Amino acid sequence: MRVIFTCGGSAGHVNPALALAGMFRQRRPQTEILFVGGENSIEGRLVEKAGVPTHLIEELNDRETAVKRVEIVPLEVIVRNVAAGSFSKRLGVPEG
Repeated sequence: MRVIFTCGGSAGHVNPALALAGMFRQRRPQTEILFVGGENSIEGRLVEKAGVPTHLIEELNDRETAVKRVEIVPLEVIVRNVAAGSFSKRLGVPEG
């Protein structure tokens, strides 16, 4: 399986995505993971620090990024079926 993450350039998006990437690495070690983001963004620094492969893209300014024309399959996946950490403790939900 191949998983590509793109997170919008803020730590608020990157940190949960890194956690999800870690879950993939743990549960499916054969999964190929790649983060795509701006070359000057915080996501690039955080992802590289976590040791996850990146593909950084030229940023033209704060709001524009240079990309090639591609066909995109619109897909958003929200995973909320694993309880852990403070959520489990706070609400008394078993982890897992």
